[in-house]
Amino acid sequence: MACQYPLREERLPRRKRMITDNSSSFQWFPKFCPAVRKRNNANTRRKSVSRAKNPHTSRGNIFLELRRRGEAMFYYRTANGLEVDFLCRRDNRAAALIQTAWDMETMDTRKRELRALAKAMTELNLKEALVVTHDGEGEIPVNGGTVRLAGVRRLLLGRV
Repeated sequence: MACQYPLREERLPRRKRMITDNSSSFQWFPKFCPAVRKRNNANTRRKSVSRAKNPHTSRGNIFLELRRRGEAMFYYRTANGLEVDFLCRRDNRAAALIQTAWDMETMDTRKRELRALAKAMTELNLKEALVVTHDGEGEIPVNGGTVRLAGVRRLLLGRV
């Protein structure tokens, strides 16, 4: 069926062209055009990212798991600017601090993650926190409290 209204092409910047008729308007973005996409892919070399050792992937999985459990989640920034990845709240008060790291084997990583958790634990008056790593188990005493190490698989399986 032919269009009842005359089509009119408006002159816009090269990125956007708008084809309008009297009843509605459509936007056409050239990056979605197959010819342009093919040209862009030929000129762009993609970098391969190893997902096996990507801490952001595990952080996203932990976020989704906590959301699935119905936790109210926030990130926490201490008074001196250190950040903790997840602050879970129950009954309008802090219930758990969760930090994610790929591993805790290097001293720089261990010091950085534990310093942020220790400061947040004292500010929020919590006695326990959790560090989720790729493959770690154990407990570390910090400032009168305890930081538990758990593997991401244990958390995702609900064993933490």
